Amino acid sequence: MLALLRACGIDTPMMTPVEIFAGVESFIIRIPYKQILSDSRRSHERASDSQTSLFVRVRGRGGQEGWGEVGVSPQRDGLGAAQMTETIDRILAPAVIGTEVGNFALMHRQMDAAITGHQRLKAAIETAAYDLMGKALGVPVWKLVGGKIHDAIPVLGWVMASTAEEYSQKAKAYVDSGFDTLKVKVGFGPEKDEEIVRAVRSAVGDKTVLRVDANCIYSRDEALESLKRLERYNIFHYEDPIAGADLEGMAWLRQRVSVRLMADESCITAEDLIRVIRAQAADIVKLSVQVNGGIYKTSQMLRIAEAAGIPATLGHSGSLTTGALAEIHAAASAPNLLRPCEFVGLLKSSDDVVREPLDLSRIKLSVPDRPGLGSEIDPDKFKKYRLAP
Repeated sequence: MLALLRACGIDTPMMTPVEIFAGVESFIIRIPYKQILSDSRRSHERASDSQTSLFVRVRGRGGQEGWGEVGVSPQRDGLGAAQMTETIDRILAPAVIGTEVGNFALMHRQMDAAITGHQRLKAAIETAAYDLMGKALGVPVWKLVGGKIHDAIPVLGWVMASTAEEYSQKAKAYVDSGFDTLKVKVGFGPEKDEEIVRAVRSAVGDKTVLRVDANCIYSRDEALESLKRLERYNIFHYEDPIAGADLEGMAWLRQRVSVRLMADESCITAEDLIRVIRAQAADIVKLSVQVNGGIYKTSQMLRIAEAAGIPATLGHSGSLTTGALAEIHAAASAPNLLRPCEFVGLLKSSDDVVREPLDLSRIKLSVPDRPGLGSEIDPDKFKKYRLAP
């Protein structure tokens, strides 16, 4: 590893001997949202008052440590917080203990052999390992991933409400504060979708970029009606109109509308992405470090999309600064990156557990040059928001 980094021109005076996994610990953090969030769309009906995150700390035999974070998403993964920590402690931690921290190919091979799927848990461990490795070597994670062609990553605003009027108010507030791209949640039915998007477009004007997301709610025919109704409002893309597994349906929709289609929930693994490409099921794909299994695998998927000529955006709906930084480091080297990216958890949460939380009001987030992910845990806040084991 040291020889490779020196050959790449990375200064090495602070470098330590190769780190070996000596410990993996998991924690659950819960931080209140700024306000209760309600989703009244069919099959998605729920309300939430807090951001719940899984944090993982890994330790090397030399005493160095690193942190990773992913959002807890039972509705997407089928795992609650307790199941996540149990799976790490019982299955994934033993799979990596004793291996070289920087050998990410071997780490993933061993985690995949230990348990199928569970991408989010593997991502938490792996990003913590990247953080440890970067700190041990004195370099930012992006230097371990493939370099940096983006110095800053712009972010979008996220709009979810119950009525068209509330949508338009929230959208205007984002634009007034400097955001030029908004993600608007749809999926209430084609007629109400149009009412919402019409109200948002009227509130923000023609220059604001609008992306919409139906979270796979619709049938093919319903999605086609929704898409046809929204074409006139200059939508940049429509994310997940139908079930992620229905790639044939996505291709069918692409042939019938002018709006770009984005695939998200059908792009979990590299194999999934290749199926999307072969099916010609999307114009754009959305990837995520925490959904795809970590920085290493997300970077592979970015390269696959690039080779296919498909733009990719990065982001997620739930995590704090630590998770968002992992996405930023992965995004920094991607030539086909569709900006802005999506770090919704930071827009919703009232606090964080790092000393210097990312500030999305700045609209553009600088890619960190500090070692590791570029953040440090605040022990007092971590203690305040940690759930008892």
